[in-house]
Amino acid sequence: MKRADRKRWTTAASVPELGELTAMWLEGKIGHPGYYGGPDDETLPHVPTLAAINRAGFVTYGSQPGVAETGFDGAWWEQRAAVEGFATRAMAERLGEVVARDDLLFICDLACAYGTSHDRAIPVSKRETEPTCSFGCRFSGRAISEEVFGGLTGPAIQRLGGAIQVTIVDPEWGRNDRLWERLDLLTATANA
Repeated sequence: MKRADRKRWTTAASVPELGELTAMWLEGKIGHPGYYGGPDDETLPHVPTLAAINRAGFVTYGSQPGVAETGFDGAWWEQRAAVEGFATRAMAERLGEVVARDDLLFICDLACAYGTSHDRAIPVSKRETEPTCSFGCRFSGRAISEEVFGGLTGPAIQRLGGAIQVTIVDPEWGRNDRLWERLDLLTATANA
């Protein structure tokens, strides 16, 4: 990551600034301290939605589309469409209202005291029948800095320890429209 990009992340003073920086990373305009390169190829069709939701105040750190297909290794892979990140109380309430119209799973929680807690994590990827990835882990403030932001600290990153950690998961394996439509609806109403 370029030195100028690193400075932008460490000097961000608010959660909305982190949302803007995350949107810019998704769009390929800056580097991210917790990721090498840009978003995964599977995420590219959803970059406009993710950038808009970050700019609306939901700072995402993980997302994936719904998929059901034969994978690179010849095995059957399935994913649930999912997104997770940090939100203010007001944004968490708005997200909850928008996803309540469907059967989407919604986890809203505060940071854990130490490390990372997997007690409420939901499997979102599986190879054949074995889970390979879960969303919904809770991070402590220190874990947010280390695991999400590559060890960087700064005023806004430290504030995320007190933000609400939100996870939204489509319960249907392979479905890839409902979650993204709901997020688009939220940003359309926020910008209206």
